[in-house]
Amino acid sequence: MPPETETPKVPTSGGKDAAEWLHYHGLAPRSVGIRSSDYRSLRTCPFTWYLSRRLGLVKASKYSAALSRGSWAHLAFAAYCLRKEREAALEMYDNAIDLRLEELRRYGKSAGQSPELVREIIAREEKDARTAWAWFSAAIQVSFRPDGEGPTGKLDGWLRAVNVVAQEPMLRHEDCVIQPDALITFPKDPDTLWIVDFKTTSASPIDRLQACPIEFQTQHYFNVMNKLPLSEYSAKRVGGVIHIAVQKPTIEFGMKDRAYTLDTSPLKSGPRKGEPRNEKIYLGEPDPQFYEGRCYQWYVGEDEYLHLAPERLTNPCVNISFTSATHLLDSKLVSQYNSRLEFCRSYANREPYPDNFEMGDPIQGTGTPSAYMPFMLTDPVVWPDVVRGENFVQRDRDDAVPEGDIA
Repeated sequence: MPPETETPKVPTSGGKDAAEWLHYHGLAPRSVGIRSSDYRSLRTCPFTWYLSRRLGLVKASKYSAALSRGSWAHLAFAAYCLRKEREAALEMYDNAIDLRLEELRRYGKSAGQSPELVREIIAREEKDARTAWAWFSAAIQVSFRPDGEGPTGKLDGWLRAVNVVAQEPMLRHEDCVIQPDALITFPKDPDTLWIVDFKTTSASPIDRLQACPIEFQTQHYFNVMNKLPLSEYSAKRVGGVIHIAVQKPTIEFGMKDRAYTLDTSPLKSGPRKGEPRNEKIYLGEPDPQFYEGRCYQWYVGEDEYLHLAPERLTNPCVNISFTSATHLLDSKLVSQYNSRLEFCRSYANREPYPDNFEMGDPIQGTGTPSAYMPFMLTDPVVWPDVVRGENFVQRDRDDAVPEGDIA
C-alpha cells in the first residue's frame, strides 16, 4: 500500500502553508509556458492569472457567446487552411461539432444536469458553431483592401494561393510557448516563413489591425519563432506576422433566415396604391445557409443593408495587414518586448503562493463580477469547497486555446 500522506496544518496565511493545503486537496500548481495572452491577463489581475493559469481553474458552466463563437470561427479558419475546399472544410467542421456536442452530453450526465438543461446547452453550442461558420464562409468571399503594400482580393483565393506548412502548431522555446493559427509560405518565396494571426473582432478591422505591430502577441509570436530551427518547414527566415481580421456581424441567426416567397399583389390604398407590395412571406425553419447569405450582404452593404455600402467601401469588414521582421527587430521594439517578457517571467517564476499575486479589480470591463470573485472573497482554506460549490474544474491551459480578439 502507498504510504499515507500526512494532512497539512490548516493554513493561517496565503503563503507556503496555503499552497501545501491546496496541493493536498488536489489543487496542485502547474508549470506553465509563457503565452501571448499572459501579458494582458497579468496586467489586468495577477491573482486571476494565478488561479486560471498556475492552478488551472476554469468554471465548467461559464458561457460567453463572444468566446464561443470566436473559438468556432478560429476552427473554421483552421479547417479551411487544412482542406482549402468548402465542402471538405465543412465536413471537418461538422465532425468537430459532433465531438463537441458529445462531450457536452457526457459532461452533463457526469455533472448531474437535467436533460432539459443539457438540451439547452447543446442547442446553444450548435447555434454558435453554425453562426461562426456562416460568418467565416461569408467573410472569405469579401474583398479586402489593405492600407499600403500587401495583397488584395478575397480571403478565399488568398488561402488557396499560399502554402500552409503548419496549422495551430504548439511551439516552445525555453519558458515560452506559442500556438499561432498557421505558418505559411508564398509560392514565390518558399524560403520565408510567415506567422498567421487570425482574429474576429467587434471593432472595425482597420482600427483593430492598427494595434497589431505593437501588441505583445505579435512580438511574442515572432521572437519565439525566430529562435526556433526552421529546417522542419524548409524555410530560412521568418518574414513576420500576417494579421487577418474579420468583423463579427451584428445580425443574429433567426426567423429572417428562412425561405420566402414575394407577395407582389397590388396595394389597395395609401400613397403607393396600385403598386406591388413586394413583401417577403417567410416559410419553414431558419436555415444557416440563408444566414450566411445575409451575413455576406451585411459585410458588403447589399439588399436590406444597402445603407452600409458607403462605409464598406472605405472600411471593409475583412482586412489583412503585415508586421514585418524588419519592424519587429527594431531595437526599440526588441527592448519593449524583452521588458514585457520579463514582467511575465516575474510572475511565472514566483512561488505559487496566493499572497504572491496581487488582486486586480473584481469588476470586469463589461461591468460584471469576475468569475473568480468567490476566491477573492474567501481564504485559501475554503477554496477546495469553493471549487466544488462554484463548479470549477482544473485543466491544462497549454492546449489549443485561440488567443486573438474573440470578444
